[in-house]
Amino acid sequence: MPLEAFEGSHDWHVYASNLGDLTDVVPSIGVAGAAGGDVQLGGAGTSQDELLASDIAAVEGLERYSSCVWEDLPVRWATERQMREKGEPHLDIMTLPTIGKMEQEQSSKYLARPHLDRPLRWIRGVDLDGFTPAWVPLICTYLFVSPVALGERIWNPISTGCASHTSKDAALLAGVLECIERESIAVVWLQRLSLPVIDPDSLPAAHHAYVNDFEQHGAQVSLIDATTDLRVPTVYCLVRRPGRLVAQLVTCASDTSGEGAALKALREAQSTLVALETNTAALPENVMDFHDTIHGAVYMADPERTTAFDFVDASNDRVSLSSLPDLGEDPTEALFSTLAVLRERGLKAYAVDMTTDEGARSGFISVKAIIPGLVPLSFIHSSRFLGTSRLYELPEFFNQPTSPEEEINPWPQPFA
Repeated sequence: MPLEAFEGSHDWHVYASNLGDLTDVVPSIGVAGAAGGDVQLGGAGTSQDELLASDIAAVEGLERYSSCVWEDLPVRWATERQMREKGEPHLDIMTLPTIGKMEQEQSSKYLARPHLDRPLRWIRGVDLDGFTPAWVPLICTYLFVSPVALGERIWNPISTGCASHTSKDAALLAGVLECIERESIAVVWLQRLSLPVIDPDSLPAAHHAYVNDFEQHGAQVSLIDATTDLRVPTVYCLVRRPGRLVAQLVTCASDTSGEGAALKALREAQSTLVALETNTAALPENVMDFHDTIHGAVYMADPERTTAFDFVDASNDRVSLSSLPDLGEDPTEALFSTLAVLRERGLKAYAVDMTTDEGARSGFISVKAIIPGLVPLSFIHSSRFLGTSRLYELPEFFNQPTSPEEEINPWPQPFA
């Protein structure tokens, strides 16, 4: 379905897809709904080409659906210690991100730290270092997975790393890049990094046109180079709208080129603005109860919180968009070069084939990429995984000071 035009939309088309009520198809969705969870499933697509915008929304809807259909999968119960003793190739849960010391008490109703001797469910996956079979935790893979044992309270199911495409390598690449993108989102905000601003004069004409469109309506757009040590082009976008109810929003994108990442970030700014301006859901009274993807974005869009974003565009350093790395146009080559960098950094990567019957019949492959060593994005404010080591290592890469856990940004995550 097309969404209404809005300021700054230029000739972009924004579409949304809605999968309707799937509670009878996917029982776990019904369980989440009964518990008060958000069970709306769909996707969004933005493009200058109206048909492409519609197609993107439809495929994103398929991606969301694929990430929920798990109840017929064969699973095995085992502890981390048992997996090690049997020599089973698997994702070592002790390498997963974890909550920090200060979070532990606050997160007790959501998360516990991984434990060697607590059983959890495992499903078949692939170790992307050699593409060999490996077991991965169910709780880290699919959405609407409720922990049924203490050993599974180590993760909050999230869509990070889910991707659908007509090509396996392209789907895997998209999933891996999203994991990397979301690490940048988390680290920039939590550590309050002031990173180099991309020189507007270095933007291609198409990008510049849409920045101008926002600016003609009184908005200010800053594109930030958030590329990490993993050398994947990543652009963080801040849109300021002085005097508006939605006074600021952020997006971020990783792609195979700086141009692609910047365009995605600008494109997502369009659909994010629509989502924020049309949101009618009430926020929890306490930010510690924020858990939905849009809670923090709505809260932080308030004009009273404008100064919380001052660090984002504070840097005097300028870089050209063309100075960002380029992974090339071939998805297979880009995938394997990115996996090689992950190996260099000592970071394992895994994937699970989530393709459904409906997706396969439509010619689509759906995957979930998991990179346990990266800093995860979390929308649950009381569980931001502040015990993750890379959260305190990456600022040094950016030549920025590192904040200890007690000085981490207290404001909720504004990305949606």
